[in-house]
Amino acid sequence: METYALGSTARAQAFVPAERSSAMPVLRAGQTAAFVWGFTTALYPRLISWVRFTDDAGLHWEIDTSLHLEKLTNRDW
Repeated sequence: METYALGSTARAQAFVPAERSSAMPVLRAGQTAAFVWGFTTALYPRLISWVRFTDDAGLHWEIDTSLHLEKLTNRDW
């Protein structure tokens, strides 16, 4: 666990995978994870990102920057 600044004074702890990794290990209930980039939204205001994951029931999901959650029919990653 590492502590990250979320704003001028807000801080939160998050599990951080290996640097430059494209996958995270299994997260258990109550754990958190973070994705950290070396740039700001001011530099890239239209940045769109998404995360794909498989839940504990074996269902595949994708969630994007707008928090749109979509169930995927298969895993292609």
